[in-house]
Amino acid sequence: MSKFFLIFLLCLPFLAEAQTVIALRGDQSVHLPTSDEVEVWRDSARDATLERIIAAPPAFKPAPMPFNGGYTRDVHWFRLRLQRAGDAPKRWLLTVKPAYLDDIRLYAPAPGGGYAEQRAGGRVAAATRPLDKAYGSNAFTLDVPDGEPQVVYLRLQTVSCLSIVELSLAAPEAQAARLGFNNLLLGVITGALLAISINAVILWYWLRQTWCLWFLGYALGAALLFLARDGAAMRYGLTHWPALAAVLAPIGSCVFIGSGALFFIGFFDIRRHFPVFYRIFLGMAVLSGVALLSLFIDDAYVHWASWLMLYSLLSMPCFLYVAWRVTRLNFSGGRFFFAGYLLNCLSSTSSLLAVNNVIPASMNAHSFSQWGVLIYLLFFQHSIYQRVRSVEQQQREADLRAQVAERLAASEMQRRQEQAMFLNIVAHELKTPLAVIDSAVQTLESQAQDGNPLIASRHDRIRRAVSNLNNLLENALSAERYDNAPLQPRFAPIALDRFLAETVRRIVSETRVCDIRIAPGCVCVADRTLIHLALSNLLVNALKYSPADSPLRLSAAPEMRAARPGVALSLDNRYAHPHPPDCARWFTKYYRQHEQPNIEGLGLGLYLVREIACAHQGGADARAEPLGEVWLISLTLWLPHPETEIDT
Repeated sequence: MSKFFLIFLLCLPFLAEAQTVIALRGDQSVHLPTSDEVEVWRDSARDATLERIIAAPPAFKPAPMPFNGGYTRDVHWFRLRLQRAGDAPKRWLLTVKPAYLDDIRLYAPAPGGGYAEQRAGGRVAAATRPLDKAYGSNAFTLDVPDGEPQVVYLRLQTVSCLSIVELSLAAPEAQAARLGFNNLLLGVITGALLAISINAVILWYWLRQTWCLWFLGYALGAALLFLARDGAAMRYGLTHWPALAAVLAPIGSCVFIGSGALFFIGFFDIRRHFPVFYRIFLGMAVLSGVALLSLFIDDAYVHWASWLMLYSLLSMPCFLYVAWRVTRLNFSGGRFFFAGYLLNCLSSTSSLLAVNNVIPASMNAHSFSQWGVLIYLLFFQHSIYQRVRSVEQQQREADLRAQVAERLAASEMQRRQEQAMFLNIVAHELKTPLAVIDSAVQTLESQAQDGNPLIASRHDRIRRAVSNLNNLLENALSAERYDNAPLQPRFAPIALDRFLAETVRRIVSETRVCDIRIAPGCVCVADRTLIHLALSNLLVNALKYSPADSPLRLSAAPEMRAARPGVALSLDNRYAHPHPPDCARWFTKYYRQHEQPNIEGLGLGLYLVREIACAHQGGADARAEPLGEVWLISLTLWLPHPETEIDT
């Protein structure tokens, strides 16, 4: 038994070298190696050479195809055994995908012995590799002789991208046909993305919305990613700038992911409609920016990119939920957007699962994601078109409503002008007979010698009726005049002691008690005519709504409001009412007490008081406090202090 165990131990090195030979036959033009046909060894120290590997073979193990080494700067060595059948062509092409891999070296047996090196990848200028334009990026020639199998080694190191590898062996004619077909598809995809980008620029120029720029970055990032993944940018554009071509893929990935997150935030107003997802989308945008900046720091992008891809994979359900919810937010074209984004979500999820090594990293998953993004963008263009049409329709309706409103405003202005003209004519015609009546009453009073109190009372009633009617006409004319043109006070200092006393003497009869209290030296800066009108309306209002035997109190004193010095003119009177009065409504235009319909007036007095106060940058207010069976009403007119700056 020990002898068999010893023989087994001696055979272990040979068993470790056991590997399926890749048989190249004449009836096949393309061969995709499988996991049993390719072996891999990871060189974490990054210092192994081919001579050292041949002299002391490391522990190679089967490599699942496609191979995914993740974001790493470690070196991966692949070993393949090739054997050609007699009817198969001698020359074959070994193609390594994707095209954005940084440093690829193929070691194949040379005719004179030893191994010959061929180099490709993003660190090698495409101008030095004529094979790239003829057969695609990262293509190596292999001359497979007759007879025994030959061993080839492939060294891979990537410093800015994923270490995803898919190998294919093809005859030159078949590889050239594959490249032509791939270029056709890439041209269609890139042309569509550029057209979408141009449309995004036009939308931004027209709408001036920030989301248009993020949508532009989304489309351009996808275009950069596709061009870098296929190697077209390296083969046809950046043939002499390999360093720039090498960073196209990470730049495209970061711009694509970050712009997509910012586009969702701006276009769907995530902060207002979906506040729970706002931080998630913003975090993705910030992480994309950090990953992009880490390209300029040695070894930093390898770590940040892996976190970005994992974050994008975990956030995909949030994007899909938002896309579904917009169909219920009365969003024009929402169904087209959801259908396109659902396809994009499925394709992007498969690609991200492949990137994170959850599923096999097949290049078909990446191709499917390219078509998914393109279809999503085309569907979204249709939804944007529908939204723009909806906005245009709303704009046309708004313009139509504006035209109707302008016509109504012009008609209303003409009506008000005619009304004002009619009111002026009526007021003029009424004031003349009122003046005649007042003059006649004064003449009768001067001629009366018997001192009959009944006649004197009737004369007083006539004069008060004439005065009330004059005051009503003056308020109506003032309200109409102030509605058509803003008040423009002519400011001048007013000594309140004489001014208030004279106004009270004209409005309040001698039989009514009115207590006047004025702070010493109290002066205000205001329009004398307007303040006289406001104070007259306050007094008339107090006389109307207070009991005839109740006293009035008029006071003037300095008062601060909103850190501004000023003067407050307050009038206190009694008011009999069973319920608490609504003082805020008293300053409304045409407001009158329905409980006392017999009181004369149009409801313009207190309205004019507030308008005059606002014209002076002051204020007018009223408050009611219970006082026994009646209410104590305080009407206050506040005017800025003379030292306060007043915009005239």
